[in-house]
Amino acid sequence: MRVRGFTVIELMITITVLAVLLAIAAPSFRSFLVATRLTSEVNGFVADLSFARSEAASRSKRVFVCLAATSTTCATSGDDWSEGRLIWSDANANGSLDAAEIISYSPALSDGLSLIASGPANTFSMTFLPSGGITGISTWTFKMCSYGEPRGREVKLPPTGRATVNRVESCS
Repeated sequence: MRVRGFTVIELMITITVLAVLLAIAAPSFRSFLVATRLTSEVNGFVADLSFARSEAASRSKRVFVCLAATSTTCATSGDDWSEGRLIWSDANANGSLDAAEIISYSPALSDGLSLIASGPANTFSMTFLPSGGITGISTWTFKMCSYGEPRGREVKLPPTGRATVNRVESCS
């Protein structure tokens, strides 16, 4: 009578080969997960900018996008947009944000991600015009990076108001 199954030596060799393959694949998988998370978050950010632009056109009014201090207030300084953002329209034309004027709120980015703005002097608030452009003559640049990773994404928003996304090789 013949016994079917694996010997201990065959099982040990199989486990060793599996361990070597996992050791080789794990770093690549981590990089894949980071890249996927960056892509997802940057796509959400660009979607918010596109939404604000289209709202300005459809309402025929200025629509503001600001760095969120809370879910109902805009920050008055700063350049780190990873804490969230508000989209709002000044319906009563008083020049300030009222709770009823909030169109959309996006919460903070995933842990470990940064989104730093540069370009204009005021990096905590932008205004979309009914024509689809933004106020000012400076191009906004947003750099999204994951802590400890060398590569990231860059969003450019020129005065025309149409955002573009590029990969960046340096997050320093």
